[in-house]
Amino acid sequence: MIQCTDVSIAFQGKTVLDRIGLEIPDGAFLCLLGQSGCGKSTFLRLLAGLLKADSGSITIDGREVDGPEKACSVVFQDYSLFPWMTTGDNLMLALKAACPDKTRAELRNLAESYLELVGLGGAFHQYPSALSGGMRQRAAIARAISVPCRVLLMDEPFGALDPVNRAMLQDLVRTLHADSGGQRTVVFVTHDVDEALYLGTRIAVFGSSPGRLLALEDNSASRRLPREKLFADESTLALQRKIMSVYRADMEKKLNDKNLFHAGNGI
Repeated sequence: MIQCTDVSIAFQGKTVLDRIGLEIPDGAFLCLLGQSGCGKSTFLRLLAGLLKADSGSITIDGREVDGPEKACSVVFQDYSLFPWMTTGDNLMLALKAACPDKTRAELRNLAESYLELVGLGGAFHQYPSALSGGMRQRAAIARAISVPCRVLLMDEPFGALDPVNRAMLQDLVRTLHADSGGQRTVVFVTHDVDEALYLGTRIAVFGSSPGRLLALEDNSASRRLPREKLFADESTLALQRKIMSVYRADMEKKLNDKNLFHAGNGI
């Protein structure tokens, strides 16, 4: 269980997150959904222990997060691969730290299998500079999912990918989570409503200025139905409409607060 209680943080005097209260059950796939600038990535870094909240607390299994969290594996937006190491060695470095009892040959086999899983078979000896942006992101995802961690944090990991690879990796992450049997919790940042509906078993909607929790919704249909049936399902369509309504209400409130919106007169 991840427990966030009244979590707030500010940068240069500006409140970025305001009293976030959120419980993430073990085995959940929580999508953090919100527009750019609402503090989703900041919240993810707080969960990983890479930032410290100004007030409030975050605990994992009752233990307060007060530094880089070993229970978490993170996929950032910017790939975060070591450029002086080959793609395979980047994976093996993470695997060696997580699986110190395995031999180098075993680690290499694992690294190669996970690269194959994300469509990068044969890229083991290539350096990140030789890969496209989408390929580097797939390598970073392979590294993250190869580590046997309990919590996987993903910060808009598919943003740099073309539609085909994006769909393929959505399917992969969804399947890996389902196959974990509740042993892995995923927190996934996105601004794409349909992506959240497809992946998330729960969806947290953030508002901005400052970042705050607007809604928290269960999404059981995401594991009952395949992609081609999910978006024809009435419960999914109703949740989609509800999320968009929350977005509109938040946007109208911000515009009204700034005296930019006047009923019937536009902006």
